[in-house]
Amino acid sequence: METAKILVEALHINKDAPLAASTIWYKPYVASLLEHEAVPSSINNYAKEITRGEMAAMIAKAIEIRLDNYMRDN
Repeated sequence: METAKILVEALHINKDAPLAASTIWYKPYVASLLEHEAVPSSINNYAKEITRGEMAAMIAKAIEIRLDNYMRDN
């Protein structure tokens, strides 16, 4: 899921799982967003396109995660 990678990389959200050659490329990114409850419940198939509303919800939550991390670290 390209969206997960864009959000995790752009907002510097930690992804715990390293990217292994045998792993689905987007798995660590999705796992990081799932851990932070940033993936809407309407998304149940990561191979399908997402709606603008789902993307907006993910962006809002990812920004919230980043702000929480910033406030905690500073």
